[in-house]
Amino acid sequence: MKTVFILIAAMITISSCETKTPKGLSSPFLGELEKMMNEQQNCWNSADLECFMSYYWKSDSLQFLSKNGLSNGWQKVMNNYQKGYPTPEKMGKLDFEILETKNLGNVSALMLGKWKVSRTSDTLQGHFSLLWQRKGGEWKIVLDHTS
Repeated sequence: MKTVFILIAAMITISSCETKTPKGLSSPFLGELEKMMNEQQNCWNSADLECFMSYYWKSDSLQFLSKNGLSNGWQKVMNNYQKGYPTPEKMGKLDFEILETKNLGNVSALMLGKWKVSRTSDTLQGHFSLLWQRKGGEWKIVLDHTS
């Protein structure tokens, strides 16, 4: 838990120095990140969790924070998704809405947004903040806080 607080404090500190990217303006990678979010959404809507998870950093250092607490590691996050969404019907249709992306330098970005999962029986929705970093030349989600 201490690690999460340190990460959040670091994100707040860094974001106070960030280059904000309002709607209508672009940074060198804003379009790339938005495209990746669209691709990730399509993976979910195809009931392909492997594809969906490919946008996360495949590392034991990946962190995912939700109402269920902190999960550390790519495999743990994958297991949580498989347990919570075992069938295409449970997965429903996912829609992301990106509210803001903050450029934290050439190798990091903070993305804020909304998510909505529409299912036959109900609708789930909330917000997310994603910390993206360049890893091995590719953008990966290294920290996901979803509520």
